[in-house]
Amino acid sequence: MNTLLLKAAGALLLSATVLRPLVGQEPAIPESGARVRVWIPTGRIVGQLVQLSADSVILKPNARSAVRRWPREAVHRLEVSRGRRGHFWIGLATGAVVGLAAGKAAADGNR
Repeated sequence: MNTLLLKAAGALLLSATVLRPLVGQEPAIPESGARVRVWIPTGRIVGQLVQLSADSVILKPNARSAVRRWPREAVHRLEVSRGRRGHFWIGLATGAVVGLAAGKAAADGNR
C-alpha cells in the first residue's frame, strides 16, 4: 500500500510540473497592447505596452496617465502579465496526497 501511495504522489507531482507551459513556448517579443511589468532603476511599472522598439519602451501605465517612454538601457526587466491564475486543483491534490500519507503513517504508528 505504501508503494502505491508513493507512486500516486509521484505521478501527481510529475503531472503538475509537466502540464505547466514551458518558458521556451512563450513569445519572445510582446505585442502592442499587452499588459506588461517593466523594471527600471526607480522601481516597477505595470501598464499597457504601446511600442517596443530597438531603442525604447513606450508604456501607458493606466487609463488616465500619459504615455511614457524609457530607453531600453534603463529597462532591467520586462515581463508580460498573464493575469492571476489560481492553483486550486494542484493545491487540492497535493493536500490530499500529503493528508493521506500523514494519515497512513499515523495509522501504522498506532499498531
